[in-house]
Amino acid sequence: MKVPTRKEAALVVVYAPWCQFCQAMESEIEKVAADLQEGRMMPTYKLRGDEDRAFVQENWNTESFPTINAVSADGKIYKYESEKRDFESLRKWVEETVPCGEGVMCDH
Repeated sequence: MKVPTRKEAALVVVYAPWCQFCQAMESEIEKVAADLQEGRMMPTYKLRGDEDRAFVQENWNTESFPTINAVSADGKIYKYESEKRDFESLRKWVEETVPCGEGVMCDH
């Protein structure tokens, strides 16, 4: 996984391939990733967390899978706490957490 730079806002999804909740939200994450890349020039990264649990616990707020984090351009990490994993809920949270102009270019 490419780690976001300090000047790059990003969405980081920590997952495990065997996790049923990760599998269930895969299509919604793909929609959000495509929308973010197109409209906000904000990349989405997927990090397999079950291979190095100590690393993801320490660096990515991860105690369970999936864990969704927004990273602001200044390097702050914000964890998505809701159980709502649909496109609209995720998209709204990203917009509120990492607004345009904070290392995020928006097309509107």
